[in-house]
Amino acid sequence: MTQRSIVEYFSGGHKGYRCGYCNSTDSCYSHGMWAHVLTPLDYQNLIDRGWRRSGKYCYKPTMNVTCCPLYTIRCEAKKFVLTKSQKKVLKKVHRFLAYGDKSKGSEGTLADKSDQDMDVSFECPQDIDMQSLKRIKKIKTINHSDIKTDQTEANTDSPCVSDSQSDKCDSSDQTTKSSHTVQPSSDTSSSPLKSSNLNSRPPCRKAKEIRKERKLQKLLQRGMSEEEASACIKPKTNESKSLEDFLHAPLPPKPAHKLELRLVPSSSDSPLFSNHFEESYSVYKKYQMTVHKDPAEKVTTKQFKRFLVTNPFQKPEASSSSPEPSYGSYHQQYWLDGKLIAVAVLDILPYCLSSVYFYYDPDYSFLSLGTYAALRYCSLVIL
Repeated sequence: MTQRSIVEYFSGGHKGYRCGYCNSTDSCYSHGMWAHVLTPLDYQNLIDRGWRRSGKYCYKPTMNVTCCPLYTIRCEAKKFVLTKSQKKVLKKVHRFLAYGDKSKGSEGTLADKSDQDMDVSFECPQDIDMQSLKRIKKIKTINHSDIKTDQTEANTDSPCVSDSQSDKCDSSDQTTKSSHTVQPSSDTSSSPLKSSNLNSRPPCRKAKEIRKERKLQKLLQRGMSEEEASACIKPKTNESKSLEDFLHAPLPPKPAHKLELRLVPSSSDSPLFSNHFEESYSVYKKYQMTVHKDPAEKVTTKQFKRFLVTNPFQKPEASSSSPEPSYGSYHQQYWLDGKLIAVAVLDILPYCLSSVYFYYDPDYSFLSLGTYAALRYCSLVIL
């Protein structure tokens, strides 16, 4: 029998309600419907049109009216390229697993705060302390009483190290006037610097290029042809590590910690899920109360089930022929040394993996688990 979706659209008027982001009481607007049954393909089509779900409730923000418009972050996993900060997070987790290193980087904590709900927000400083910028110490006056003119000329050339600084070299006569107070020498015979001498000097060159030319000359003197010598000094292209290389980096024979990931169906009927329900709820409650400052009476098991366990997808049929998970809702559990420390609620759909929510034990915030989990999503899609 072909599966069909059964939804109930709420047409009780387009009224504003409380916003969970800016805490306004009546400025959040969206369209909503209750999904009694929803096929993964139909939900795929819905999220492609801006809909999201919370349990069985599906909603689409009215972008031109609502106070805080919501935009889904999409990532094409096969074209994903790691950033420098993401590599730092992966290395940090690897050091912790291998050696128990708990070094806490500032960028890791900030990244985790932005990723904890998979809703990224950036805050810009409202005021810049201009007084702190004025505290920069002035360059001390250079006394040239004991320095010869030709030495001064050489010192004027010294700051120019690369081609990118050629503009600074060309305007060095103006820079000298503004940043240095040059006092005349006691020797009246010494002549002042002439701008013609400054303009006639050769352009600055990078030290890397000079070393390359010297090495080329040495190889040519040894009897190599110009093509052979050029091939020898040609820089080798270093292949950057892939996401899989970082995630599966080898650990020492006796690592300090063991991390295990389990993908279990989000259903109370599943023994894999129900056996560890209390542990999962305990992490969720601790996360909500610590990170989001929710009161204990609000974070109940009923609210947890309605929000992150109940879903409109039918129970996937067990398939012995394929070990891969079927479409539907899952909890990706992160177990550290036998202890549950984080859970990612995911919807596996025909054309994408949709992240519903992510929560973790705040005691492990130094691992930047929000960023680490997002990278794990990419790995799961690629596989």
